[in-house]
Amino acid sequence: MRGLRRATFGVWLATLATLGAFGLALMGGAALPLPLRAQPAEGGPLLGYAVGLDRVLVLDLDAFKRLKTVIGGAEVRTLSTSPKFGPDGRIYIGDAEARGLHALDPRAPAFVDFLPVDGEPNDFEILASARRPVALVNDFAGRRVLLVDLASKRALGAVAVDGPAANEIAVAPDGKRVYVTTFNFEEAIPHEASHPLVALDVVEPPDGGPVTLRPAKTLPLHERLDGETIPYMASSVDVSSDGRRVYVLAVDDYEENPEVFVVDAQRLEVVEVLPVDLGRRAREPFVNVLALSPDDRTLGIAAFRNGLALMDVETGETRVFKPEHPRLSDPIVFGVTFGPQGQLYAVGAVAGGAYGFVVEFDPRTGEQLNVLLARLQPLLYLGVPGGKTF
Repeated sequence: MRGLRRATFGVWLATLATLGAFGLALMGGAALPLPLRAQPAEGGPLLGYAVGLDRVLVLDLDAFKRLKTVIGGAEVRTLSTSPKFGPDGRIYIGDAEARGLHALDPRAPAFVDFLPVDGEPNDFEILASARRPVALVNDFAGRRVLLVDLASKRALGAVAVDGPAANEIAVAPDGKRVYVTTFNFEEAIPHEASHPLVALDVVEPPDGGPVTLRPAKTLPLHERLDGETIPYMASSVDVSSDGRRVYVLAVDDYEENPEVFVVDAQRLEVVEVLPVDLGRRAREPFVNVLALSPDDRTLGIAAFRNGLALMDVETGETRVFKPEHPRLSDPIVFGVTFGPQGQLYAVGAVAGGAYGFVVEFDPRTGEQLNVLLARLQPLLYLGVPGGKTF
């Protein structure tokens, strides 16, 4: 999705600043590792973990209230990714400025550990096997995916990404393939060439050696307009629950006209292109955050000052909703999250940064169900156990 995926997060910080806000090879087991998705705790409320620049808000999403605010110490510099749930019960969050992953113990709750990496985490995912978990960490400017053993904190290697940046990463449900977007927002506009989607295969040697990543295909994204080929920048990516379809949110060479490129995962070819219709009165239409609902029917797209866009993957129909509250005079939607039962959440901040927010919508009707405000705390990401987030 964009995390303080630097391409995302960088744009977010630039947006907030413009608006006057704060300046802000795993040792293999017998089977291939699987992407990890924590399940909600039985018998308790559905919890959410909303990430700001230096803190995490622990939320009861059933009662829609804040339970706790975990503020990082001096070691927490700039939280830059959505939270990921580890097999050890910890929650991991990237920090681009500190160059590593922070571990938060939700039982404390408190930041309890730090895993340094040789790069600036822009996004990451966790693979888990029967023996040891490994984090696949995108190093944005280094154009690499770093492999880090979560238990030993040991670097296991790196794989170059065939593109101008390593922006977002998504893992197929069977854990056998990784998809990386390469949108580099720091390049001058217009972009002269596509920033492609890169597919990497997860390889576990039969001799029990460390897991590695092997390039599978580089897939440039283009559109034809009046006989001209328009390059697109692959920004955000998610995979269907059966692993057959890959959805890539991309913008054109002027970072406008967002579209969703639908990729056949077996052939690694684009089979459909779905325009993201933000309406005739779209404001600042640049978007690059996407998440697919657990039932594979709906794409949630954070559309910044336009609100939250929902796209039906079968019809391509797009509906746009804006958070509403007397104190949300100009809301900016930074992130989108689906809960384990299809609950839909948008996170962001108002122009000027006076309030951050988490808003729950009914994904079928678009009706706003709940809103939670956080004074002077822009919120960038929301992680929910068992859910889907960018």
